[in-house]
Amino acid sequence: MVSTHLSATHLAVDALRILAEPWRVQEEKRKKKDEVVQQALGKRIRQLREKNGWSQEDFAARSGLHRTFVGNIERGLKNTTILTLVMVSKALGITVSELLRGLEKRVEELRRPTAKKLS
Repeated sequence: MVSTHLSATHLAVDALRILAEPWRVQEEKRKKKDEVVQQALGKRIRQLREKNGWSQEDFAARSGLHRTFVGNIERGLKNTTILTLVMVSKALGITVSELLRGLEKRVEELRRPTAKKLS
């Protein structure tokens, strides 16, 4: 566990900032997009699609998504909603939890410096 030490001055500055613009603090904390997570999910979806022997066009027709949208998800270019995950998992014949199983591990692997050099 990483221990961080915050001084009274640091806390006072943050408190003043929070009071002045509380929405900005929340915006900074709330990350809406993470390319590595998107890439890991996209790779998982592509693997499952290919395991079924489907082209992107086949999979798009089965899932109700546009072919280019499926391609963008698989390349990690789109941040998917829960509804999209439901559509994808239903088309694959699995649950959303099965679709997301192991995602954290795949993200960690993609974030490793050696993994970046190899890809």
